[in-house]
Amino acid sequence: MTHRVRHLLLIPDGNRRHARREYLRALLHQSLDRFEAALATFPQCDREATRRRIRAYARSGRDPGWCGARDPLDASWLEAPEPYLLASYRASAEILDRVLLSSLHDKNIRELTLYAAQEKNLSRSDINVRAFLSVGAEIAFRWSSNAALCGQAQFRLVGDRALIEAKRTQPRLKEVTEAFLDHTGRLEAAGHGAALRVNILAAYHFEWEVNQAIERGRFSSANMVVAEPVDVVFRTGSRGQAKLSGALPCQAAFAQLVFRDAYFPDCDSRQIVSDVSDLQCSRNRSGL
Repeated sequence: MTHRVRHLLLIPDGNRRHARREYLRALLHQSLDRFEAALATFPQCDREATRRRIRAYARSGRDPGWCGARDPLDASWLEAPEPYLLASYRASAEILDRVLLSSLHDKNIRELTLYAAQEKNLSRSDINVRAFLSVGAEIAFRWSSNAALCGQAQFRLVGDRALIEAKRTQPRLKEVTEAFLDHTGRLEAAGHGAALRVNILAAYHFEWEVNQAIERGRFSSANMVVAEPVDVVFRTGSRGQAKLSGALPCQAAFAQLVFRDAYFPDCDSRQIVSDVSDLQCSRNRSGL
């Protein structure tokens, strides 16, 4: 027996790579010397392919992508300045707005889980964490201020809050951390609708969730923080990254996997929803 998608797990990957690509394109327009200086930070084996890719993207506005399993923009040898990171996360936020509304209009989807950040994401550079938390606070503020939305959906921040609340020595980072926790708390309090449950995974690691279940008495799906089985996992930016990355591995044990190469800020929200909405999911949760 089959049913339509009831629980969608979305892994919106590719934001930092998107920011690096946009930064390289801007450098190419501004100064060939600065562009070449940035490319000089890449390993020699990746330099020429990245040069051709960014030049083609600057000419056409279409990213030809990369060859091979590893995306050269995935490594840490080039850090995009904060304005580019913020722009990429904000582009993703607009897509998330539309995906959320589309999920509300889809009468089959009852639960939407957004994998916002792994535990290790919060150990990245201050500039990366600050950009993520800043835009996360903006999203939470916007959603919590939407009375119609909160009347239809409820929201939960799922993850190790102690890691988010960890003392930050950099003043601006401490400020955005407090804003993120404040606005997500307001969002959790404001959302009271029954049409859709939205789980926001932040500072999430599956071992943390398993430990939470054990603390409730014993390990079982009913004791997990997110108890509903996942029907479909949709991941972007996935060439060479076709994996769950620790997102709800127990709940997604029998989920269908949908991977797209495009970075999330490049995605069309309508395509995401249409790719998912027509899928038929098996009720069989015990194997093939």
